[in-house]
Amino acid sequence: MFKEAKCLFILIFIFYLINFTSNDNILIYILFGGLYMKKKKVKKLILVFVLTLMIITSNFYIYANDTKGANEILIQILNNADLSKINYLQGINIKENEYQEIQKFTLELVNNCKNDEEKMNTIFKWVHENVKYGNANNDPYEVFINRVAVCQGYANLYTVMMDILNIPTILIQGNTYFGAHAWCLTNIKDNWILIDPTNYIIRYDVKDYDAVYTNSYFTPTYIHSILLEDDNYGYTYYDGVAIIENKTNNKIVTIPDEIDGLQITTFCTSTLNNNTEELNLNKNIKNIINNAQNDNVLKKIAIDDNNENYSDYNNILYSKDYSYIVFIPNYIEKVELKPIEILQKGTLSNLEYIDKIVISEGTKEIQDYCFEKLESLKEVYIPDSVISIGKDAFYNIGSDFTIYTNTDSIAHKYALENNIKF
Repeated sequence: MFKEAKCLFILIFIFYLINFTSNDNILIYILFGGLYMKKKKVKKLILVFVLTLMIITSNFYIYANDTKGANEILIQILNNADLSKINYLQGINIKENEYQEIQKFTLELVNNCKNDEEKMNTIFKWVHENVKYGNANNDPYEVFINRVAVCQGYANLYTVMMDILNIPTILIQGNTYFGAHAWCLTNIKDNWILIDPTNYIIRYDVKDYDAVYTNSYFTPTYIHSILLEDDNYGYTYYDGVAIIENKTNNKIVTIPDEIDGLQITTFCTSTLNNNTEELNLNKNIKNIINNAQNDNVLKKIAIDDNNENYSDYNNILYSKDYSYIVFIPNYIEKVELKPIEILQKGTLSNLEYIDKIVISEGTKEIQDYCFEKLESLKEVYIPDSVISIGKDAFYNIGSDFTIYTNTDSIAHKYALENNIKF
């Protein structure tokens, strides 16, 4: 038993060796060594260990490939950006008097530094050593005063201090292999350097993806700052090249295919303004980020037929195979749904102008809270194909609507049981 435990300890040590050296061949050596072991128990232990490790590391490699691709796109955006025009504090909550207090301290802290790289290292080290990790207010001034934060607070304060020194620094929200995280990219002499003040990690050449991201897997998700601009729109990184600002007052908005040779793959609904009534999405769109905070007047939406991810039908955006709804315009009044087999919770919610819903033949189930907070709803047409309706399928709508369906259908029975007009 002692020998088996000792063997397991050695194997665990080898696992860490693999993880930190990324030497795939070690696995092969262990596997073949295990096959030639004379003791069956040890052989079995080694084989199980290797097979398990292969499954685990395969997930690491998949994640690493996603990470590499994401960072390649981000660096391409940054290489095309005019660094002098970026608002690096966009999305960071700080007042002028708070900024000035941090500014006075920062300038004193780097007083003896000879160049930007020394300043960067001084700020990086100070933030890491003087802020304690813990749940607290992550606004930069609160972190500066209280010296407690999670990763977002570390990155916020570091970004503000670098902004004070006029050293370009991008705040990034994203993921590592172990969960959500926040870190920064700092530009020194046209070289982007990865800075993680929370964990005291620094990587000097983000173009060397394999060297930078091995064993850390920093995958960016979102950057608040607008990085690229043209006459009509502002762009950033949001799971790809994303359009996040609309400078026009046009009623019809057509999303371009690219900016500076980079394909636009993400559309953020925050781009919609109070004049946008019709939206046309390009063939490259892969992500729809529903982050609109304004009461937009969008009525119509369409997407290029060659788009491989989404389809449109009667001004509703669906997955390519129409299996689920992706986005519905805020100002739409009449909704005719494609025959989705199961209408799930939240299918239509918080759409105050909808007055008519037509559910197509082929839909079988309407789940609880499928239709919620539809203040103007008057008519709902339900086909005979529907065989199940959740008790709370129509929730927080009121009683001033009518279900249209055939007598003796499931929908008819539902209307009678719930005192809904039929």
